[in-house]
Amino acid sequence: MKRCTKCVLPETYPEITFDTNGVCNQCHSHIPVKYKGDNALKELLANTVSESKWDCLVPLSGGRDSTFTLHQLVRKYNKRVLVYNYDNGFVEPIARENIQQIADTLGVEVVYRKSENDIQCQNVKWLTKLNVKKSPGHVQAYLCSGCRNGIWGGAFAVAEEYKIPLIVFGESAMESGGFKKILAPLFTPGLVEKLQYIVREPRITFQRKKIERQLHEEFPMAIEKSTAKNINLFDYEEWDENTILSTIQDELSWQKKEGQSSWRFDCQIHALVNALVYNLLGMTEKDELYSKLIREEKMTRYEALEKVSRSQQEIDMELQIAEKVLDRLELAQEEKEKILHFCTGRPKLNNTWGA
Repeated sequence: MKRCTKCVLPETYPEITFDTNGVCNQCHSHIPVKYKGDNALKELLANTVSESKWDCLVPLSGGRDSTFTLHQLVRKYNKRVLVYNYDNGFVEPIARENIQQIADTLGVEVVYRKSENDIQCQNVKWLTKLNVKKSPGHVQAYLCSGCRNGIWGGAFAVAEEYKIPLIVFGESAMESGGFKKILAPLFTPGLVEKLQYIVREPRITFQRKKIERQLHEEFPMAIEKSTAKNINLFDYEEWDENTILSTIQDELSWQKKEGQSSWRFDCQIHALVNALVYNLLGMTEKDELYSKLIREEKMTRYEALEKVSRSQQEIDMELQIAEKVLDRLELAQEEKEKILHFCTGRPKLNNTWGA
């Protein structure tokens, strides 16, 4: 498979082009990440006045970046932090263990929220039952649908409940998926397609809408009505994988799942997403992350290729996790088999995404 000669993006990356030297258009259009800096964050924190016993809220998944975010707020900036955790029903057990270990070590309180009606699982189930009739791209595009309600909607609800003025997330520009934004319009149904599926699959379509309403009732996205503000730690502090891992492993005894990358292992749905994306593109989100790190001069191309090779080997483990997710969704056997076929078919080697 042809890859960019500067980064490691493959020829199957959506809308990719190469110049005469084999350098891709993503490298040519890359704008270096700019950080606001520690002083800007210190000033913001100092000027954020809280009327409660907590200065800020940190949503914690038990994964790498949110753990580091919590560590910095408590240990580096000496803030009184309340932790929020949303359990979507697909949490990797070791992530749960991390949360408890981290909370005990840092001496912070955790507010746990979980759907009383298993709404996230039901949301994914009915979306999957609908999209499996379409394509692998449609299935992967909607697997994470609903978590925004639980994570973002839930965080703002907790901040309002406890009168906390600031929410600090651990999202970063380095890890935002560019190819997903390119693919999204291809798998977003228009009015005609929606009407067709209402006629063709009325039971699934209406059940899906019912669950969606319940999701918004249980975890409303009332962000614009909230008095709390939100920021991302990594808009201020540099995102550096080695610093993040060494800090949370050495100081908080943080662990990842053996045999998997430290990135996004905390939710089992990511394993299914990775397997589907690998089948679609012959790559995963990690290829894109490593390519950004190369452009930011945080990783060599040789190091990235080594990591890409290892990440492809992780697909076998992720397929096992994906099967557990499909069992959890209680799909019909033929639906489960079709999705597993989506995960194990040959990746597309011709770039037709922009056609």
